[in-house]
Amino acid sequence: MQRRDALRVLAGAVIAPGFLRWEPERFIAALRPHLGGAPAAGDYQFRALDERQRAMVDEISEMIIPATDTPGARAVHVDEFTDLILAEWSSDKERADFLAGLAALDAASQAAYQVPFMSATPAQRAEQLARLDAELTAARTVSKAWKQGMGPKPPDHTKLFWHQIRSLTVTGYYTSEVGFTVEARNVIIPGVWQACTAVEAS
Repeated sequence: MQRRDALRVLAGAVIAPGFLRWEPERFIAALRPHLGGAPAAGDYQFRALDERQRAMVDEISEMIIPATDTPGARAVHVDEFTDLILAEWSSDKERADFLAGLAALDAASQAAYQVPFMSATPAQRAEQLARLDAELTAARTVSKAWKQGMGPKPPDHTKLFWHQIRSLTVTGYYTSEVGFTVEARNVIIPGVWQACTAVEAS
């Protein structure tokens, strides 16, 4: 299975816990401009992410879903989607944890390569995200193996920064017009209604 196929399958189910408390009507109304296509540059005003954080989210999301024969995460403004969720539907703690994850990634890059994440080479950035992915995989394995009576319950792997940003990227991409109709080849109203169509007897 190709990575994009796997992401498309996961798109409806990987929204980070805590991001599901919003009212559907408000969520759809707020996302309507996002679903209608890419907004003009400068239309969206960031509220949760500063410019450094926005650039990191933009780069990381594009690394998760890069442009190929179809547009990637950057083209559909996943950074704006992420900011919207952080600003309007995340709790203060969820927002703080996400921003702390970005800061921790910057600090890890500084320690490993003596430069912040955005100044690292593409290979160095990929290496750092691979490390986060390995940590999430290990934490998920431990969580799934745990059963009642086995001792203290392990930490919730869905609280890890890599799970959060990956979930937001996939959700933001596949709820965009490009992700939904071009990449996933879905239609808003599936099927075609044809009145008074003759049916041949078998």
